[in-house]
Amino acid sequence: MDIDAVVVRDVEQFLIKELTAVDTEHKIYRRVGRFIELEVSSYNRREVGITTMTPRIEMKGLAKFEKSAVPFNVEVFQGSLKMEIRITSMPRLEISASHPKFYWDVRDMLAHQR
Repeated sequence: MDIDAVVVRDVEQFLIKELTAVDTEHKIYRRVGRFIELEVSSYNRREVGITTMTPRIEMKGLAKFEKSAVPFNVEVFQGSLKMEIRITSMPRLEISASHPKFYWDVRDMLAHQR
C-alpha cells in the first residue's frame, strides 16, 4: 500500500471517530443530526503549483447523517494527526487535517526517517 493510501485510510478513520463523537449541542449535530457513515469517493495528491502553495492530499466524499447526506472535502497536510471540521451554510463539511506520515516528496520522507 502506498503511503498516500495509508494517510487517507488513517484520516478517514480519524474523521469517522470525530464525527461519531460530535456532541448534541454542536452546530453539526443541530443541523444534520447524528453521524451514520462516511464514503470517501476520491483522493489525490496536489503538488505545488500556481494555485497550490503547499503539497497536500485532497479527499472528497459524502458524510451521511440522520437528516442529510453532506458532501465533504478534506485537505491533508504534514504534521501531527489532528483535524478541524466546519460545516458551511450549503451544508458542506470543510475539513483541514494533518498526518505525520504525509511528506511533500521522497527526499522529505527520507529526511524524516533519519
